[in-house]
Amino acid sequence: MMIGASPSHRFDEFIRGFLDETLHAPLMSFMQRPRKGVREKLVRLGAVLTHADVDSEQVQKVCDLVEAVHCGSLIVDDIQDDSPVRREHPSLHRQVGVSKALNAGNWLYFWALQEIRSLNLKEDIKRGLLDDFLDMFFEGHCGQALDLGRRIETVPAQHVPSLCLQAVKLKTGSLTSLALASGARLGQPADLELLKIFGVRLGVLLQQLDDLKNLKLGDATVAEPDQKAFEDLRNGRPTYLWWFATEHLDSSCHRELASAVEDFPQLEKLRQWQEKYDFHAQALEAIQCDFTRFEQDFERYATDHKLDTKVLPELGTIFHQLESAYEQTR
Repeated sequence: MMIGASPSHRFDEFIRGFLDETLHAPLMSFMQRPRKGVREKLVRLGAVLTHADVDSEQVQKVCDLVEAVHCGSLIVDDIQDDSPVRREHPSLHRQVGVSKALNAGNWLYFWALQEIRSLNLKEDIKRGLLDDFLDMFFEGHCGQALDLGRRIETVPAQHVPSLCLQAVKLKTGSLTSLALASGARLGQPADLELLKIFGVRLGVLLQQLDDLKNLKLGDATVAEPDQKAFEDLRNGRPTYLWWFATEHLDSSCHRELASAVEDFPQLEKLRQWQEKYDFHAQALEAIQCDFTRFEQDFERYATDHKLDTKVLPELGTIFHQLESAYEQTR
């Protein structure tokens, strides 16, 4: 993926070189890091789930735009969490400083919008893509506001499930929804609004898997300050752990999780809490059951709209690849 070409033609050679040094080069390095490619797969899946042939070059361009937006959101999220690591390397703000990283992450959002305007597509498709991207930016920032608000331990228990659900729908769900919908827009999408809802549902499931990484304690006895695995618990974020503990288990489970987090960086209370409630196994089973229902509902959608159902196993492949990756996380 090449970034920076579109706006750079406005500047002379010196300014272009300056932008390459302070903006484009750090971003290109960041975007070339190893990644799972989930959103690219969803764009391609969306493009197949249409009633028209879609140009493969345009699909790749939209994949690049969705990935750019995702990278921008990761860079900003890492700043707000002061995450030490992203994709096996130091987070961008740890490499170039907060100011440059914040500018670069935000710039990617606008670069994507700029590129949409230059795509070789019908005007109504480009307008639809612009609407989808802008909706995602709006919803994603609302979700981030929920994420950055009060520590989840201080939220009344009766409000915890809805807060956690809305935060993940608006943050992760809006981006996976964008990936599916933007691919579908390139063809003749069948019930695009329903497809967007499926995208949100899938995003919630994938984020729930990711949240369970916080319970991969291994042999650790202390949550080190720069250890990403316990970041969301340390920062009091509204994750699936709190949601499941509050909604599916008894009230003492929520209280004891709060007590375990209060005991950080010591992990013994968290380990005892997890073992007492067999939490990881119970939560993972619930996610797996929800994904089975999602697959069934999505297959009905594809069948009802006479779409190619042969591509549907790709959803299961994405889910189980992430499930395996997270299970191996230490």
